[in-house]
Amino acid sequence: MLDFLPESILFIFVNIILIYLLLRWLLFKPVNKMLDDRSQRIKRDIEVAENKRKEAEQTQKEFEQKMAKASEEAQAIIDKAVKKGQEKQEELIEEGKKEQSKLLKRAKQEIELERSKAVSQLKDEISTMSLMVAEKIVKHSMTAEESNKLVSEVIEGMEDAYEQDNS
Repeated sequence: MLDFLPESILFIFVNIILIYLLLRWLLFKPVNKMLDDRSQRIKRDIEVAENKRKEAEQTQKEFEQKMAKASEEAQAIIDKAVKKGQEKQEELIEEGKKEQSKLLKRAKQEIELERSKAVSQLKDEISTMSLMVAEKIVKHSMTAEESNKLVSEVIEGMEDAYEQDNS
């Protein structure tokens, strides 16, 4: 059967050690180096990914801050525009009231002037009429018929005088 000779055991043992050393030198070291390199690459990739995630979070925070600031600025601009619009509206209303007051004052003055002219014209007409009536009465004593005739003549005279004043 199988004989185990001490020399063959020693030879096998030496061969195993030599194969192990040879494999370690030729295979294990490169494989371990490759595994270490890959592990290092994975660590670097993880670090790069972590850094990029942190940068993205920082960029997102900055963006959110900028958006909040822009929103506040936009609201401030809107508030300012609304305030300016209200001030302009109030200013226009005040100008309109002043203009209305001026126009009302001017209209009252014109009405008063026209009223004064009308009163003056009426006084002139009454005095003219009174003079005409007095002149007619003085010229002769009147009967009822003459009185009616005199009133008709005075009215016609007033109409003529009024037409002359208006033309």
